[in-house]
Parts: sequence; C-alpha cells; structure tokens
Amino acid sequence: MGVIGQYFGSTSKGSLTLAVENPYYMAGDNILGDLSVVLTEPLQSTEIAILLVGEEQVQWRNHHQNTDHRQFYNAYNKFFQRRLILDNSTRELPPGQYTFPFQFTLPSNLPGSYDGSQGVTATIQYSLQGIISTSGTFARDLKHTYALRVYRPFHGSIGPAMAETTKTVRALGLFRKGTCHVRAVVHNNASFLGDSVTIETFVTNASASTPIKYVSCKLVRLVTLCASGREHVEYEVFSNTKMSGVNASDQASFVQTISLSSSSLWPSTEGDHLSCRYFIDIKCSIPWCPDAYLRVPLTLFARPLTR
Repeated sequence: MGVIGQYFGSTSKGSLTLAVENPYYMAGDNILGDLSVVLTEPLQSTEIAILLVGEEQVQWRNHHQNTDHRQFYNAYNKFFQRRLILDNSTRELPPGQYTFPFQFTLPSNLPGSYDGSQGVTATIQYSLQGIISTSGTFARDLKHTYALRVYRPFHGSIGPAMAETTKTVRALGLFRKGTCHVRAVVHNNASFLGDSVTIETFVTNASASTPIKYVSCKLVRLVTLCASGREHVEYEVFSNTKMSGVNASDQASFVQTISLSSSSLWPSTEGDHLSCRYFIDIKCSIPWCPDAYLRVPLTLFARPLTR
C-alpha cells in the first residue's frame, strides 16, 4: 500500500461489502460469506483477504472517598486473529463488480461476545474485515469492517439447580430467636435467551416470635472486570418480585416465573479480563434481624439457529 495514501488518501476507486449467512455464530461454527467488490476505476491489487479479529477490553475508574482522586484501570487483549487470503496475485482489476466467496471454521474455545454494561467499558468483540491491498505511492487500500457476534454453544443437559441455607434469627444481631430455613429450586440451571425460568422457594420460619416481613426473588447479572491485579464488579437487577411474608412458627412456598426476553440480556461468557454471570437471588427480610440470603447460579445461552 502506498505510504502517502495512508495519510492523505486518494479518491476511492470502489467499495467493499461483506455479507455472512447468520446474524450470529457459535464458537466452532463454519462461517460462509461473500466479499463483494464494486470498482469504478482500474485498481492495482496485490492481495485480497479476510481478517477476523477477537478483542477484549475493560476500563473503569475508582473514586476514593473523601478525596478528588480517581484511579483509572484498563486492560486490552487481542485474543484471536486469523487472516484468510482469497487472492494473492498482483494484477490490475478493471472497473466492474466482483464476488469472492469465503468460508472458515471458528475455534471451539472462543469466549462469547459481550457489550452490555453501562458506565464502564466491558466488551468482548469480534470484527470481520474485507481488505484489498493496493500498490502505488498515492494508493489506498479498500476496506470494509463488519461486526460479528460469536457465542458459546450449549453442551450438556438442562436440569434443576437447588440451594438451601439455615439462618439463625437474632434480634438486633444479638438475641437468638430461632431459625429460618430457605430452599430454592430453579427448574432450569441453564436457559436460552427468550425463554423463561421458574423458581420455587420454600421457607420455614422456626422462630416463635419473629415473622418474616417479605420474601423477594431477583434475577441479577454480575459482570466482573479484571485489570492491573484489581477487580471491579457491576451489579444489575433485571427482575425483582416481592412476595408475601411468613408468620412466626409457620412455613410457606412461592413460585415465580421470570422472562428472559429482555434485549439487555447477553449470554453468559468468560474471557481473560471479563466475565458475565447470572444468579437468582432470594432474600427473606426479617425485622430487626440480619436478613437471610440465598443465591443460585443460572447460565444463559443464545439459542442455536435452525439450519
């Protein structure tokens, strides 16, 4: 490519367009696509290629209390790059339209795409770029970049997940008033985006004098960022249902169904500097006592596309 053309750029001699079959892909999938070229003038081509890049970036600021000092943390990782040569012959392409089909297989261990947090930079992104390299002092390469989404495939079976805890009820955190036993069953330990998940909660209040004010059920997302030996966690609630309480020396059960159709939900993923995880959080609010908490992990997947 001409050096001067890099900085000043000559009049474009054409355009590129990338097209692939699917709106997203699973790691391990085979990608089929076309690189379409429209030239308005003759172009001296030295190489026609497809470049696929996977990048991860996190960035956040910590504000120290009682000071104006803000600590800045960031990390960047280009974890994947593959170049596919479609034509490496040096030749002049006359004006016209050209189509270059391409295909390649994604590695099966790629992390899933993510770009869902607010107020911080937390991304795992893939880009597909078509490139026609040119020669000549004032020449400029033709390029077109396409944002590609890649997700982790689902392997294994879907089944229930259960967690339970017994909390000692202490008034003002000091005086023992009995116990509170909580058990939660999530019908599906893994779910596809667009589906729903059902949670059954069983509460036994063995305190003879202290009622449980209410029981709540939340779907939460924890996005953990890592850089420079530090961690930062973004906590976001997507569903929060407050149910009735449980009287002293009584027990109750609750059933809650949560929709997973929010456009803000992303599939679970884990990279080197970023992880996205989901949980079902159960809380029993006990007046004048520390509350009882229970957390059950939930993995979300993108639904496989029908062939």
